Amino acid sequence: FSRLALAVDSFHKKDFTKAQYWLKLSLESDLDRLISGVMSGWAEQGAGQASEAMASIDKLQGPDWFGLFKSFHRALVADAANMPEKAEAIYAATMQDTAAGGAAPETWMRNAQAYASFLARKGDKAKAISVLDQAEAFSPGKLEIVALRARISKGDKIAPFVSGPS
Repeated sequence: FSRLALAVDSFHKKDFTKAQYWLKLSLESDLDRLISGVMSGWAEQGAGQASEAMASIDKLQGPDWFGLFKSFHRALVADAANMPEKAEAIYAATMQDTAAGGAAPETWMRNAQAYASFLARKGDKAKAISVLDQAEAFSPGKLEIVALRARISKGDKIAPFVSGPS
């Protein structure tokens, strides 16, 4: 895990090339491969290579449960890189994968939050609320969902869920 810590430090310094170096050296378990692979993708995004970042995240090999994490981060990368058509398609597909949400509910819910914030920023308030309705049905009573719904309903300015790798 020390290499992951060094990679995180490189992210803070915006030295994305160095981050990729450290991440290539830490691939011991499925979780290590997933974390390192996703972080490598974010390093590529930070270096201005969003399409390559999404492709490298998509190529990660591992157990079935990798899928939700890969699609969530691909959507975030596309959103942060101002690729709205790709972001929307990936966010929407991830929302439809409720089976994966059963295996990693917090990640599925974070996708719902990110997608709703994306839609609100696009001006599609009704669809954003619909996404939050789906999230509420999936896991009732989440304060983050309630708060985001209130902010969207009031017409508050909604920031991107993630704006970049650092």
